[in-house]
Amino acid sequence: MAEIILDETKLKELLKTAIVEVLQEQKELFSDLLAEALKEIALENAIKEGEKTESVSPEVIYNHQQIVITYEGQESLSVIPTAELESLRETVYLFQSHENAKRLLDALERAKARTSQPRTVEDLCQEFGLGEEEEKASA
Repeated sequence: MAEIILDETKLKELLKTAIVEVLQEQKELFSDLLAEALKEIALENAIKEGEKTESVSPEVIYNHQQIVITYEGQESLSVIPTAELESLRETVYLFQSHENAKRLLDALERAKARTSQPRTVEDLCQEFGLGEEEEKASA
């Protein structure tokens, strides 16, 4: 049997070349593997961090209280009920238009001052002609 002798430098170069070729030929596979490994590391870190934090009582959840999560050296996070988040997002959306924001604030001032009388939905529909299309379509 023939004996092959490679010096360490040549062996390192061959290994480097082989690894580079595999990485170039299988970029997508290695990218997916790397992404999966990073997710696993993040999950493991989150679990370890969670083990160190106090648990949240059911009362906090049932009463829809805000939960603040702080990690050392990181920005804190807040957990709020989904309905509250959606309400905040809707408010931000409505106030993005200057004209709309002015109308909303004016309406709020009128409501606080109680200068307008309460009205029924039927009265408003009649005033603005809403529902007339349905009546015409059904006739």
